[in-house]
Amino acid sequence: LIRPTSPIDLVLPRRDSYLIPFPVHTRKIILTFYNIHTILKLGVICNLYNVNITLYIFVSLKTLYIKGESGRMILHDIERAERSELEGLQLSRLRATAERVYERVPFYRERFDEAGVKPEDIRTLDDVRRLPFTTKSDLRAHYPFGLLAVDLTQCVRLHASSGTSGKPTVVAYTKRDIDHWADIVARALAIAGGKPGDVVHNAYGYGLFTGGLGLHYGSERLGAVTVPVSGGNTERQIMIIEEFRPTIICVTPSYVCNIAERMKE
Repeated sequence: LIRPTSPIDLVLPRRDSYLIPFPVHTRKIILTFYNIHTILKLGVICNLYNVNITLYIFVSLKTLYIKGESGRMILHDIERAERSELEGLQLSRLRATAERVYERVPFYRERFDEAGVKPEDIRTLDDVRRLPFTTKSDLRAHYPFGLLAVDLTQCVRLHASSGTSGKPTVVAYTKRDIDHWADIVARALAIAGGKPGDVVHNAYGYGLFTGGLGLHYGSERLGAVTVPVSGGNTERQIMIIEEFRPTIICVTPSYVCNIAERMKE
């Protein structure tokens, strides 16, 4: 598995049976995905309409043939760093994270001690293998705030999962976390070819779900025109796509397929 470091296009066969009437002005669809069959179908749909599909998270090299592009904007100097500089930064931050949770979170101190590892034992990136895993059950067992490394009063926002399979998992953010998050999402959009002035149709859900607001602040940080549509209400989604003419759509693949099918109808 890889994390893309440059924009990528799907290279897929043309299939007239998947012809879906996406507006031709919508050239980019940024996705998070979990079902590779959905993305393959969507790739064929958008290949016909010359829509650039950028994969936003991990993809399998064995599953897709991908080609690189160039000419994207650079937001931060670290994007130009040599591999050795990146690895040095990763190591220093890994050490800092291990020290922080060992000192501030009793759960992690106990787990580190059980694994026989101290923060100072982290000398190379390979030493990450020595660190204990955190499981979903651990998150639920310490619901809601038992794993915070800062006092709750230092946080400015809380997000949580739906909790459909048990207690929701909670994520708390400090102001600095929010700033970092916006920078990272802005960089992800830029890597995908986004730029200031793009019209971003954000169809991720707003609310406790982390996706909508995360993408929203990153889009604004990039300087894009952000349309906070949220999820659902497909007829309104179609109306806004047709009338606002977004150049980027951010949405889960299954839902964008649903939008496309409704547009075809």
